[in-house]
Amino acid sequence: LNFTAELLRFGDREFYGDWWNADNLKAFWSKWNAPFHKWSSRHLYRPLIQKRLPPRKAELIVFVMSAAMCEYLIAIPLHMFRLWIFGIMILEIKVTFFLGHYFTGNYGNGMVWLCMLLGPPIAILTYFHDYYMMNRDQSSWILY
Repeated sequence: LNFTAELLRFGDREFYGDWWNADNLKAFWSKWNAPFHKWSSRHLYRPLIQKRLPPRKAELIVFVMSAAMCEYLIAIPLHMFRLWIFGIMILEIKVTFFLGHYFTGNYGNGMVWLCMLLGPPIAILTYFHDYYMMNRDQSSWILY
């Protein structure tokens, strides 16, 4: 991404923070995609705060909207709407809330990595399974 930014002479070259060192999932979600985090902060979070919504509720609304947008971006190319990514992201909210107090520092970083190593592959496998089940009658799945 930095190479593309150099070619396009894009001024702000901070595309991600040190997400690999995040000690909780909240820090990971704010660091892994800096342009989206800045956009959602500017256009979603701040207007909700200006309408006197409590910051925790505003964060939750922004995160749920982000999860819905991720689900939508997966649903379009696959032509199916299954809520797997949305569900896993909502589950990560619960993991952050319940386990975030018990796992801090290196243990928290280990929990972030565990969620990264388990969450996306499970979502991809469930989408692949559903896509296969929808299209298994087509001859394109025959391997011989």
